[in-house]
Amino acid sequence: MTEMMDLSSDVGGPCIPFLDYRTYAERIFFPGQRGAPLSQNLDLPESRRQTVEQGLGQLNNLLNNRLFLTR
Repeated sequence: MTEMMDLSSDVGGPCIPFLDYRTYAERIFFPGQRGAPLSQNLDLPESRRQTVEQGLGQLNNLLNNRLFLTR
């Protein structure tokens, strides 16, 4: 017969680690990187900066959209 103390003693032990959504997405899309490469300063000519920043902003919106990542 299983005692209640046998079951409750396992509850406080190690558990499955969960990551917050941002950390999880960064690790999936940029494996092996320290911090997201998109959050760092980019060395770009001024003529391309606005276009690149707009594209990165759109990518950021997609990565923060859970529906986009699950379908």
